[in-house]
Amino acid sequence: MPSPQPNQNPTQDVKTTSKMVVEQHIEHHVEFSGPIPPPAILERYEKILPGSAERILSMAEKQSTHRQMMEKRIIFSETSQAKVGMFLAFIIVIAALVIGGYLSLNNRPVNGLISLITAIGVIVASFVFKRSSEKKNSEPPHQSPNPQ
Repeated sequence: MPSPQPNQNPTQDVKTTSKMVVEQHIEHHVEFSGPIPPPAILERYEKILPGSAERILSMAEKQSTHRQMMEKRIIFSETSQAKVGMFLAFIIVIAALVIGGYLSLNNRPVNGLISLITAIGVIVASFVFKRSSEKKNSEPPHQSPNPQ
């Protein structure tokens, strides 16, 4: 057996192997909004529970019909309230004008004048208020400058 040379390492003939472990984490996130899931998810529902896709679509149709019905009711209610409010305001203003005219003609000019001015003031105030609210709604929202 030959003796090792002074320059040689006695363990040089031994091969060393090392394993590198690589761990990979993959996350898949799916998000959707609305009552109906995307077709791939709907198909998986159907595979898991036959008939579930039809039930999901039926539920979405019922929800849509209900929402549309409620929107119609809200619009009708708001329109009705606006009409009743305008009618009652018209009656009150006409009554104030008639009473003011009657009082002015029957020896109560101060009371009649107050009633007439009040009725006319209500009319003017309603037009001014309506114009200012229309103007606010037609203007684009004010955006503050972004300090950067």
